[in-house]
Amino acid sequence: MIWFFVIVVIIVVAAGAVWWLQHYFQTRIKNLDAQVEAIDVGALSSQIRSIEQLKLTGDSLATFSKWERAFDQLNDDDLADLQKILLDLEDQAKRFRFDHAQKIAKVLEAKIDTARQQYDLISQALQDIRHDEADNRSKMLQLRDDYQVSRKTILAKSFVFGDAQPSLEQQLQQLAELFQKIDQINNDGDHQAAKSEIKQLSDEMAALRRQVKELPPLVNEQVNEFPAQINEIEHGYRQLTTAHYVFTDDIPGMVEDVNEKMADANTALKSLDVDATEAANSEIEAEIDKMYAIMEKEMQARKRVDAAAPDLRQFIDHALRQNRELQTELDHLNQSYTLNHNEIKIAKDLKTQLDSIDANYIKDTDAIEAGKAVYSDVIERFDATKDELTAIEKQQVQINQAVAGLKKGEIVANKQAENFELDMRNIKHEILRHHLPGLPQDYVSQVKHVTAEIEQLNHDLDQVKINMDAIAKFLIKIASDIDALKKATSALIDAAGLTEELMQYANRYKTTVKPVAEAVHQATESYMQFDYKQAADTLATALEQTEAGSYKKVEDAYLARKKASLY
Repeated sequence: MIWFFVIVVIIVVAAGAVWWLQHYFQTRIKNLDAQVEAIDVGALSSQIRSIEQLKLTGDSLATFSKWERAFDQLNDDDLADLQKILLDLEDQAKRFRFDHAQKIAKVLEAKIDTARQQYDLISQALQDIRHDEADNRSKMLQLRDDYQVSRKTILAKSFVFGDAQPSLEQQLQQLAELFQKIDQINNDGDHQAAKSEIKQLSDEMAALRRQVKELPPLVNEQVNEFPAQINEIEHGYRQLTTAHYVFTDDIPGMVEDVNEKMADANTALKSLDVDATEAANSEIEAEIDKMYAIMEKEMQARKRVDAAAPDLRQFIDHALRQNRELQTELDHLNQSYTLNHNEIKIAKDLKTQLDSIDANYIKDTDAIEAGKAVYSDVIERFDATKDELTAIEKQQVQINQAVAGLKKGEIVANKQAENFELDMRNIKHEILRHHLPGLPQDYVSQVKHVTAEIEQLNHDLDQVKINMDAIAKFLIKIASDIDALKKATSALIDAAGLTEELMQYANRYKTTVKPVAEAVHQATESYMQFDYKQAADTLATALEQTEAGSYKKVEDAYLARKKASLY
């Protein structure tokens, strides 16, 4: 019983599978049939009949024939083959040979794609052939319009083209012949050959339009502007030379060069070479501008020279007078002071420099009066001379200011020497006031050294010729040495006074504390040998060991009494 049901299920499944496959292939065959029908050979046939009416020749006919044969191949063979394969596919599907049907379907799909691609190629090629004819017709209409506009301009305004007019008329004739040639090729039906000729015509018409647009201003430059400018330059040059202007540039030679360049520019114009004509005109314009600039430079330079010459004369005279006064002052000061910075030599060198400036100025003004001066060169020298004089006067002022302080420096030095002597008297008075038993040898030597320095200072200041630089340095040294002596004096007095205070304080321990007694004995010996610092240090050490803080107590009391005595 079970086997029966199994067999029934298998039969049902197999029947369902067969039904599904038949339905699948019927749908697929229907779609493939629709794709074949979509290859519309009727549209291609209409295109071919339309092009046949154009009566093509030459390359156009050869191209058309090639694609017409391709159409015949597609229509008679390829599509018929597709229909045959399609029928075979239907037969295989009806006979349930689905594996064969699947293979045939794949082959059919590939062939349909190939046929569709070939169809598209043929259709596009036929459109291009048709388009060539329409495109040629459209371009020729536009080119004829451009030609008529250019021709009208050339013939109606021949005067604006100057020497280019004959060449332009000849070019019009050549273009007219090319139009006729292309018309004949189009009429013969070889639209592809005409397309190539139209490209050449289009290029030549573009060149003509540019010539018509850009040549007139170039002609105007050659015919009107440049000649007028050259005449103006020649006339101006004659006037300037008559007015005693001198030029380092050869203006007549430059004019001759421009005239040669104008001949070359005219040759380029006659050949209708716009680029060459523009380049030649630009070169001429640059040369003309250069000549204008040269003459303008000299005219402006003369104005500046005329204005600057009197002022520069006064500037030179002032600098020379300033130098004479400086040298006189230096000679006077040199009798009383040592001049350590070559002031006299520098002043003499500046005088030599000023003499050279004066000579060059006279040379330039003489050349101006003789009508031989190049004003641009003269004003350049005048400007440099002005800067040079400014620097010289600045240097002379600096020298004068530097030496002007010598006398004042001498007065200050004498006053300082007096102050040093007063400081020494005060120091000696301070030592005597404290009634010290004597002075250490190193301190005595220090006093003698400073005293000798002050004596040397007074000796130097008493000389007929004073070296103020050396004295200034000496003043700084003596001031430093006196400050050091003042500090040494204060330290010496403090050490002696502190020793006396410590000695009194130590007396309370002298009989009971042996170290203090020994310290008092040693300090007394140091004190009598005038080594007051050693004496104070000896007592301070012993007292600190006996009574901590005792030294500080004695020192504070001493300093307090010292401070009170100052008020």
